[in-house]
Amino acid sequence: MHDNETPFFWMADTAWNGPLKSSELDWKDYLEVRASQGFTAVQWVATHWRGAPDGDANGEKPFSGGEKISINADYFQRLDKRVEMINAAGLVSVPVLFWAIDGEANPVHALPDDQAILLGRYMVARWGGSFGAWILAGDGDYTGDHAVRW
Repeated sequence: MHDNETPFFWMADTAWNGPLKSSELDWKDYLEVRASQGFTAVQWVATHWRGAPDGDANGEKPFSGGEKISINADYFQRLDKRVEMINAAGLVSVPVLFWAIDGEANPVHALPDDQAILLGRYMVARWGGSFGAWILAGDGDYTGDHAVRW
């Protein structure tokens, strides 16, 4: 629902790698086209994953390390601009914080819980003031013992 209590229709495009891999001009063009087509939201993956194992277009990754991570501010500064562009186009930014399929191509999945929480809180703090929504994780096993983590 919008602030004025009118209904909000969620019609999102899944531009999983869009913010990670696009040039600024290509991203602007993409957003203009989607807004003109009536889309209301853009869902995208905020961390490197099997679809972008080498990180963003500059080869940057959101963090380094494993047992104790170090956040890469340069990576997030580039994404900040993409989030601002989504909102400027009148669209809702919907980052998938973690891609949750088990495997080496999805390094966030292998993080210890405390480090995954640290990274997740960092992203929420960074983009929480934007016009957006969140997807915690995609394509994971959220049943049984696995449900506890998520």
